[in-house]
Amino acid sequence: MFYFVFLGVAVAQLLRTPHTGLSHAEKLEKMVQNLAAHAGNHTSAQQKITYSLETLQKVEQEVVASNRHKNKADPLTDEMFNPVIDQVRGIVRGNVKDTVDGLVAAAMASVKSIEKCADDFSFDATAESSGYNAAKDSMENSADSSEEDCKDVTTGEDARDNAGKTLYENVKNSVGCSQTADVADVPMDAINFPLKNINTWAQTVITQHKEWFDAANKVTTSKGECSETKLDNAESCATVEHLAGKGKQAYESCYNRAMGEFSGAVMALVSMSQATMGPQIDMVESLICYIRVAIREWDNPQSTCATTSDGKVSCDCQSDQGEVYANIIYDFSAHLGPYDLSAPEKDTSWDGKGCTDAAEEDPCEDISGVWHDKGNTEVTMEQTGCEGKESTGAWTFTVKGEVGKPSVEITLSTGAKGSVAGSKPERVISWDNGFAYTEGNAPPPTVGFALVGADEIPSGYKAVTLEELNQHKADFIKQYNTQGLNVPVKFVSQNCCIMVASRQRLLINGQIEYPNLNGQMQCNPSSGYEVATNWKFNWISNVAIPADATFGDTNRCSEYNNPMLALPA
Repeated sequence: MFYFVFLGVAVAQLLRTPHTGLSHAEKLEKMVQNLAAHAGNHTSAQQKITYSLETLQKVEQEVVASNRHKNKADPLTDEMFNPVIDQVRGIVRGNVKDTVDGLVAAAMASVKSIEKCADDFSFDATAESSGYNAAKDSMENSADSSEEDCKDVTTGEDARDNAGKTLYENVKNSVGCSQTADVADVPMDAINFPLKNINTWAQTVITQHKEWFDAANKVTTSKGECSETKLDNAESCATVEHLAGKGKQAYESCYNRAMGEFSGAVMALVSMSQATMGPQIDMVESLICYIRVAIREWDNPQSTCATTSDGKVSCDCQSDQGEVYANIIYDFSAHLGPYDLSAPEKDTSWDGKGCTDAAEEDPCEDISGVWHDKGNTEVTMEQTGCEGKESTGAWTFTVKGEVGKPSVEITLSTGAKGSVAGSKPERVISWDNGFAYTEGNAPPPTVGFALVGADEIPSGYKAVTLEELNQHKADFIKQYNTQGLNVPVKFVSQNCCIMVASRQRLLINGQIEYPNLNGQMQCNPSSGYEVATNWKFNWISNVAIPADATFGDTNRCSEYNNPMLALPA
C-alpha cells in the first residue's frame, strides 16, 4: 500500500517537472551526488532516511517516464540503478549501526554502575564505618565465665525492628508515586516507559523483606540457668548478624538496581534497534522492489522483510513473473562485535560475615520430588536439609516451617515466594507471582488440536505438519466448528500469524490466520493467550470453516514465537 501512495505522488511530481535535457544515466549520477551531499556525517539519521526516500521517489519518476515515453536512443537499464540503490542501502545500514551504538552506550554506563556498587558497599568499603568491625570485636572479646541464675532475656529484637523500619519506610514512601499521566498517553517502549525500572525497586523490597523475615525468626529467648557469657554472646551475635545483613543488603540493593538496568539495556540492543529501524527498512525495500519490478515491466511487486534467529533482517522481492532479488541483509548483531557486554562478577565479600549462633534453625518441610504447573509442565525439586534446587540447576530454594506448624514458606533464588497447603501426596504450592505447583506427575494432555507457543511447546504436545493437518482435515474442521481449539498453557507471542511445524504460516483458502477468542481477534495480547478450549481464527469474520476449504502455508508474515498449531504427542 505504501508504494502505491508514493507512486501517486511521483506521477504528480513528474507532470510538474520540466525536461532537463539530461540522459537517464546522467540524472541517476546526479541523484547519487545530491544524496551524498545531503546525507553526510553531520546529518541526523531521520534526515538521512528522508533524503533517501526522496531520492527513491525521483528514481520512480524516471521509471514511470521511461515506461510511458520509450526512447531507444536513451534506454533505461536495470544496472543504471545499482549505484543509487547501493547508496541508499548503505545509508540505512549506517543508521542501523548508529542505533545499536546508542543502545550499547546505555549498557556500558550500567557496567560502570555495577562496578561502583562494589566500590561503595563491599565488605572492605563499609565494615568499619557501619560498626560491623567493632561489633565483631566485642562479640569475640565477651568472655566473662562467671555463671549465675538469670531471668528470661530476649535477644535479636533490635535487628528485627531496624530491618522492619527500613522496609516500612521504603514501601510507605512509594505511595507518593509521581506518575499522574493518563495511561493512554504513557509511552510503552523499552526506553521511555516511566516504570521500566520498577523491577529493581521491587527487588529491593524483596531483599529488605527477607532481612526483616530472617531477623524476626532469630528473636530468641534464653530461659532458666544461663551465664553472663552466654547472654553477652547472644546479644553480640545478634548485633553482628544484623550489621552483616544490613551491609549485604546495601550492596545487593545497589547491585540489583544496576544489574536490572544493564540486563534491560542488553536485551534491548537488538530488539529495540530492529523495532526502530524496521519501518525504515520496510519503506526503502518496498520502493526498491517497486523500481526493480517496474523497470522490467513486470507485475505485482511484493517486498518481504523477515527477522532471522541470528539478529539479521533479510529482505526479498517477488513479482507475478518470478523472483526479482533475495537475501538482502541488514545485520544488527554484527555491530555488537567490538563491545564487551559482560557484566562484572557479583561481589560476595559480605557472604558468611553473620553470626550463625543467633538462633537455631527450625525444622522444615521436605518438598523434594516431582511437581507440575497448570500447563502440565513437570518440575523436579531436590532438597538437602532446608535448601534445594530445581533438578537442572535453573534456580535454588530455601524452606522454612512445616505444614500446620503453622505454615511453610518457600523462597526461590529468583525472589518469588510460595506457601504449601495440603498433605502428601496431594500438596499444592501457591506462588506469589500467580503460578502454582501440584504434587505428582502431570496428567495426560487434552486431546484434540491446540495452539501453543512455537518457541516453548509444552510437555506432551508436538507441532502439527501441514501434511498431518490435511490428513486429519475432517477432524480439525469438526473440532474447530463445534468447539474451537485448545490453549492448554498460557503463553506470549511477538507475532500472531498461526504457524505449522515447518515454521511456515498457515493459509486457509489462501488467507493468513490470526487467533480469535469470543469473536475478538487476539494478536500478541500483552497478558498472553488465556487458557481456554474455544479459540478460533479470524477466518472470514469468525464463521465456520467449510468442508472443502484448502490448507496451505506461506513464508509471508514474520516469525517470532508465533502461535503454533499442535496435537498431543
